[in-house]
Amino acid sequence: MSGDTLHILYQDDGPGVPAADKEKIFDMGYDAGPLRGLFLLRELLAFTGIGIREIGVPGRGAVFDIQVPRNKFRKEH
Repeated sequence: MSGDTLHILYQDDGPGVPAADKEKIFDMGYDAGPLRGLFLLRELLAFTGIGIREIGVPGRGAVFDIQVPRNKFRKEH
């Protein structure tokens, strides 16, 4: 968690996402095999106020950072 945002990281050990494609993978119509459908995912998350971005290092796997604002989660003790 950083500040008022909860960060959920999802990563794999595949080839990663080229730097030039980090935003393109979320475009409608982008078709790169397993990354297909990220447009819909981003749209659904945005509808709920949650963001997603890819922050991995190309060649070392993809890392998706899902940002959940404080008003969208609660911490139970």
